[in-house]
Amino acid sequence: AGPETGVNESDEIALLPPVSGGSAAVRDPTVESQFHVFLAAAALGALLIANFMGEQWYVTAVVGVFGFWVWDVFEEGRTASGFSAWPALAGTLVGPLAAYAWGSAGLGAAVAFVVMTAFVSAIVQPENRTIDRLAGTVLAGVIAATSAGALVLVRLGIDGDSRTLAFLVMIGLANLAFGATLAGSSRAWLDPHTAAALATIIVGVALAFITGDESPLALIIAACMVAGGFLAGRTLGSLLRRGDLFLMSKLPGRLIHVDGGIVAAALYWMALALLA
Repeated sequence: AGPETGVNESDEIALLPPVSGGSAAVRDPTVESQFHVFLAAAALGALLIANFMGEQWYVTAVVGVFGFWVWDVFEEGRTASGFSAWPALAGTLVGPLAAYAWGSAGLGAAVAFVVMTAFVSAIVQPENRTIDRLAGTVLAGVIAATSAGALVLVRLGIDGDSRTLAFLVMIGLANLAFGATLAGSSRAWLDPHTAAALATIIVGVALAFITGDESPLALIIAACMVAGGFLAGRTLGSLLRRGDLFLMSKLPGRLIHVDGGIVAAALYWMALALLA
């Protein structure tokens, strides 16, 4: 039929929209994935360099990396989880500084401060007064403060520089194992989470003897805690970014590959503090 085709009274007419619908710009998922890997590598690289430069530089790097992570989670996940970023951002600053100044007692005080800040934010921001949003705010703030302060305490402790190096290497290789297994999932005999956990433990055992740590058994147990913390961190990242559990699907955000190390940092310090 064309414009010149006649229409009778018994004919039925259907209007169909154009098939193409015009053009739209879309992101190249390959380029975007490479950008996420680059940002995660840059974050780990900054911590590695600062670890060798000294304690004060390292504290500064921890504040920067954790602050960027909290901002990234808040920007990408605010519609899903709806928590307030300010208590968590305060935790990324107060946690490392208090741990650097007063040790584990300072870290405990920082966590209490973050919890108080979260409840005060519910008074100032009416949209944060529901139990779900308040719980998410407290959870994000406590984990950010605890993990950031824990990394500082590891650096200040016995064999702090080598143990910090071991942790960063374990997290980097865990992400590498996870990504490599996920990319070849059709041929892999392990799922990505199992591969990441095994890689973390194997690397931890090797580093316990390569670095000449005073307590190799404690470092090996700490590596097992890092493996579990890495998986828990990915769960946390999914919940904060999407509001639900999506372990194998792509998550929104720029520092998604840092999620695993956030929870692992606190467990790593806890294991070393109790056993080393």
